[in-house]
Amino acid sequence: MQRKNGKTWGYNSSKYSYDKQELAEEISFSWMDDVTQAFEGYSIYINSNFVERGKIDEISVGDFTSDIDYMLLNPSAINEEGFALMAVVSESVNVDTGEYEVKTPVSTIDNNIIGTDGVLATNSLYEVKVYEASDNELKRFSSLVSTTTNYALWGIYTDITCDTLVSVGNLHTGGLVIYDELIDISGEDVNYIAISSLKTNEANLFDIIGWTLPYIEREVDGADLKMQNGLMSWIYLHPNYWVYDLPSTNVTINDSDSVYVQGILRGKKQEVQYPSLEDPDEMKLVKTYLGNGEIESLTVNLSSRMNTITLKYDTE
Repeated sequence: MQRKNGKTWGYNSSKYSYDKQELAEEISFSWMDDVTQAFEGYSIYINSNFVERGKIDEISVGDFTSDIDYMLLNPSAINEEGFALMAVVSESVNVDTGEYEVKTPVSTIDNNIIGTDGVLATNSLYEVKVYEASDNELKRFSSLVSTTTNYALWGIYTDITCDTLVSVGNLHTGGLVIYDELIDISGEDVNYIAISSLKTNEANLFDIIGWTLPYIEREVDGADLKMQNGLMSWIYLHPNYWVYDLPSTNVTINDSDSVYVQGILRGKKQEVQYPSLEDPDEMKLVKTYLGNGEIESLTVNLSSRMNTITLKYDTE
């Protein structure tokens, strides 16, 4: 409160402007070399009254090209000084969800637990899930465990009934623990992997098969395309990763206006003044009549302790 006039420090200070130099109407993208339309993608258009009309931000990924099929079919058009950018994934990962494919047990032995010696023992709170080992050398085991009972997390066996033990896995010795570890079955005569788990807790097994360059399917200009290395195409990257800190919630991505923007760029600016005995914390937001402002610049008069602060707010 100002002593002279009894007004708040925020009185008559709600003037603001837009930093239009940072608010482009269009954002375009390119790779080092020529690519097909799917990898070239489309510009992102900002449908807002606050952008600078005609301003185009050009983002070029120098030295890298991602259209593998085009590189193989037209190698003479590719600069030998550059690099191929590839997004490889585990063969057991679902490309659409990013999650490992969970293996389905071939058998569940109810009211049992894998003892510390690998021998199954009766326990009404537990179950043992049995999986085919297949030919993959690595498995990923994950489980949430909460118990005071000592037992083996997993064991590998030659038979589905878990009578003939090859080796026993790590031991759980109590408490609430999230396990996420690899099971290496290379060099073993293994047919089955068994997992101990409380019936109330989730336990999963995944294949760790190796790496592959995945295909994704997308529609481009009315055509259904199956793109190798499509995770590195602009039509995939834009709706998944270029939806943060845009100047507006109303944008056009991949020629579609039905896009959910995750965050708004702070393009609204305001200068405020107020006194304080301590220096403002530049890591915190400042609450004004316009909302919560992020400190862009700050000066403090050491004699009067008057702060002059430039704040940035969400554009919309």
